[in-house]
Amino acid sequence: MAIRGRLEHLKLFMVFRSIIERRMSGVLTLQSVAAADATPIIKRAEIAHGYPVRTASNQRRDGLVHALVDEGLISSTEEVDLRNRATETQTPIDVMVLQMGLVAPRRLTSLQERVARQILLEPFSWTDGLYQFEEGVVRPNPGAQGIDLVDVLVEAAARTLTADAALQFVARYAHQTLWPTELAAHHALRFDTFFPAPNTRSMLEAATPFELIARVRGDRLQAAREVAVMVLAGMARYQAENPAIAAAAQAPATSGGIRRATAPANLAGRDAAPSAEGRPAVTIMRSKPSAPPESAGPPPPLRRGPEVTPPRRTADVAPPPVAVPLTPAAGGPPPPPRRAPGPGTPASGMDKSAAKPPPDERTMSRIRTARERLARLDGQSHYEVLGVTSSASPDGIRNAFRALARDFHPDQFVRFALEPADAAAVQRVFMAINRAQETLADPAARQEHDAEIALRATGQHVSSDGAGADVSRVFRAEKLIKEGLNLVRNGSNEVAKERFDEALSAVPDDPLARAGATYAGLMVALVGGASRTAMARAAEVLTDVTEGMGSEGGREEPFLYLGRVLRMLDQPERASAAFFRALKINPHCTEAASELRNMQRKQHEEKKGGLFGLRKKG
Repeated sequence: MAIRGRLEHLKLFMVFRSIIERRMSGVLTLQSVAAADATPIIKRAEIAHGYPVRTASNQRRDGLVHALVDEGLISSTEEVDLRNRATETQTPIDVMVLQMGLVAPRRLTSLQERVARQILLEPFSWTDGLYQFEEGVVRPNPGAQGIDLVDVLVEAAARTLTADAALQFVARYAHQTLWPTELAAHHALRFDTFFPAPNTRSMLEAATPFELIARVRGDRLQAAREVAVMVLAGMARYQAENPAIAAAAQAPATSGGIRRATAPANLAGRDAAPSAEGRPAVTIMRSKPSAPPESAGPPPPLRRGPEVTPPRRTADVAPPPVAVPLTPAAGGPPPPPRRAPGPGTPASGMDKSAAKPPPDERTMSRIRTARERLARLDGQSHYEVLGVTSSASPDGIRNAFRALARDFHPDQFVRFALEPADAAAVQRVFMAINRAQETLADPAARQEHDAEIALRATGQHVSSDGAGADVSRVFRAEKLIKEGLNLVRNGSNEVAKERFDEALSAVPDDPLARAGATYAGLMVALVGGASRTAMARAAEVLTDVTEGMGSEGGREEPFLYLGRVLRMLDQPERASAAFFRALKINPHCTEAASELRNMQRKQHEEKKGGLFGLRKKG
């Protein structure tokens, strides 16, 4: 199941929080929304049971080699040699670094984690973007350590959240109280790195309104930032306000509910050194809430992803605390005794549908509308389902979906006793609305849908069994080719070969698919020790593809692949010509430019007589 959407303000925090709390496994892809003439930035994270175990980026600056050069661990000459060897042998960069003895294993592991954290942190600074999470089984490498997403959220919020944004954030929950979670203790060190104690984390021990926290802290802006960071990272949660706690917020700061101390009291109850500023640290002390009543029942179980052993574990994410009244004061009236259910009273947990009321008039009106919409669904386009025109903007589509979802979301009907047919009608209508919104929100899927509508308008048949104009297969092939090109760029040639072969089954004459399948197949064969004959055959196919593209070829990848194969065959003149053609098509093709620089450097070193300018003696 794939979940996708737009990265609106603070949306990425909610995406990661959902992955953490549900211990989900799968692949998360993040893409920036760039200008028309710019290449979008793409980040990817493979997540196993809530822990990112592998990350990738289409930006060269996010690579391990770039980080090695920045750290001063390798020189520019070693960088070129490292990249060439890794390309020629199809060996991962980290394995090649260890084989060449450039970096110690422990230092390399630390550097890899820093690079992965940076890949995850950058999208939090994007002003606009897209995300997609596809659930699936992801197994980490043996002995690999996953990155703790809570630490990433703390750092991202601390670095990107401004004071004004934090004030707006806490203003949303003006009538709710702040509850600490177990994560507040387990990630205290990370939080204190950005907000030195005494801070809100070290003061918060029970449910407390923000106004009381701000008054005790003495700095409203700083308190808002600390509270917002804790909530966004899952270290605290807002809960419906307790009347007893709300009354305490109006009390003066010297009331009996707050104790001033000369040293901050942390969650473990141990004393710490006085604050550096010389001011007395403040701790909010409250009586612990009594146990929740028996009728509340156990918290709902967490929804988990596929069972994958995580590389390391922290404490389970605590469920939202139950809002309960504070312990009554001594001498107050005792709570009423609990009575066992009588013979005519259904026990808790039994069938509750009989107790549901029938639908009211407004709900019945929605049900009748759902029946009418269901009768018209067959043959409707996604635009007609949402009630918008084909020229509707993304915002217009989103607003139409939200308006319909308010009327037909199944949650609007669960409190009523519906007939099975009515419940099914509402469910099918909402599924159609949701499917229409998902299709029209995806530019590629919307383009495909528009093409199908245009073909139907001309009387042509659109099918998926090979009869008529099969638009869906063509767009599917284009998507597979795009995925294959990205996989080749990331070194996953075996999977890329599968993508290209599947695309060729739909569009056998596509030059880009032929070139990609040929090059990826050669790279896979080289791992198994392919001969020079296999390289020559691949060069013939790629030459035929590039010649068929004409003098104004539309894509640079076939020429790039041809140049690489010719370089392997020790044909530098032809290889250089292919790389120049790739740059002529796309002047921003950094891979072709890098290949040309490496070839020119190698030729220059050969003319000088070696790396150090010393000619070999005969």
